[in-house]
Parts: sequence; C-alpha cells; structure tokens
Amino acid sequence: MKRRTMAAALAGLAIASGAGGYLLGEAHATQATWHTARAYVGDHVVSLPVGGWTYGFRDSVPQWIDRNGSVHDGGWPDCVQVPAGSRKVVRFAEVGVEVGGAGSRQVVLVDCRGS
Repeated sequence: MKRRTMAAALAGLAIASGAGGYLLGEAHATQATWHTARAYVGDHVVSLPVGGWTYGFRDSVPQWIDRNGSVHDGGWPDCVQVPAGSRKVVRFAEVGVEVGGAGSRQVVLVDCRGS
C-alpha cells in the first residue's frame, strides 16, 4: 500500500512541476511586436525607422511571408526587391534581445502580403 501512495505522490509532484515549469516559461516568453514602416531600401539593405528606433536587416531575414502567404525560412523578401534608393512600406515583426545587460531589437519576420 505504501508503494502505491508513494507512486501516486511522485506522479502528482511530476505533473505539478511540469505545469509550473510550463506556466513560468510562458510568462517569460518573448513576444514579437509588429510594425509597419516606410523603409529605405538599398542594395540588400533595409532601414526601418519606427518610434525612435531604426530597425534594419542586410542580405536576409530569418523568415518572411510572400504575397501568396507562403512562409520562407531565410532569404531576401520579394517585397523589398526594388531598386536601391527606393522607399517602400514594409510590415515586420521584431523581438527584444538582451545579453549581459545590453539590449537590442531584432527583425525576425517580414510580411509581404500587403505589398
């Protein structure tokens, strides 16, 4: 009988620990923030000024969505394939990154569906 009680207690503890860990991770997860900006486009360089920050990317982004809704891992978004020196409205997502007390914001996704 003691073995069953001990096994039930350990199973309950494992479930409670798993649920607590999940909730803790969920509370500290990084959320992406979406912006729309009038970008300055160069030769595989994009600069996106928004609210006192200037975001940018060069040569590729981690992910992008084309005009048809297909998701691409990496590469150069088709909606910014315009002549260098052009201005283009771009919708993008960024996340805050902090390492050793220094922070930055990184472009993680470009959405070309509205372009």
